Amino acid sequence: MPVRDTVRWDEPVARKLELKKRDLTDDELVNLMAKHPDLIQRPIVVSGERAVLARPSRKARRVPEAFPRSEGAEARSSRSRGILF
Repeated sequence: MPVRDTVRWDEPVARKLELKKRDLTDDELVNLMAKHPDLIQRPIVVSGERAVLARPSRKARRVPEAFPRSEGAEARSSRSRGILF
């Protein structure tokens, strides 16, 4: 998933930093998102090498293996699967 797809461009802090007017590298954007978490689109569902910005939430179905198979089941423990908030 491209870094630029995970930025909340219309967030007040993005406007204050004039992100739309700046030509930032992916590394610079990631550093800004680490400093200002409000800039991060959420949730991001990750499974292996795939990631989906789950907005609206029905998009999360594109990576069904990231979710437990039945209600009440414990989430699978794996570094390659999960939901980032």
